[in-house]
Amino acid sequence: MTDIGVDMNRESPQPNDIDTSSHLWSTFGHRETEITAKWIVRLCKKRGTGWAPFTREEINEFYTPSDGFWFNGLLNDVWLADVNGQIDILPEFVRCVSEPFRYEKLSISVVGKEFYS
Repeated sequence: MTDIGVDMNRESPQPNDIDTSSHLWSTFGHRETEITAKWIVRLCKKRGTGWAPFTREEINEFYTPSDGFWFNGLLNDVWLADVNGQIDILPEFVRCVSEPFRYEKLSISVVGKEFYS
């Protein structure tokens, strides 16, 4: 399998490429973290600005439960980083949320066997 690279605008899958209608199984190792990731992808889809940074205020407005949005371990400088009040989405986050997408979209069948690129 090849790396998706670090170009967050051209080579990486974009938010609209990620299926958020179901759970992002086995992407971050914890169900709560995967649910949190799905909310972030949904916010990015709604904004229509790709993986551009967002603020805590934006995610709290989008995610309506009264106790506010919890990052559930994602805000750790590996997946997301807080840079001067902006939450940056890092390439590793995109790789994790796009793994199910990559296996579904990039699989090919050759003589009855499946291979993944």
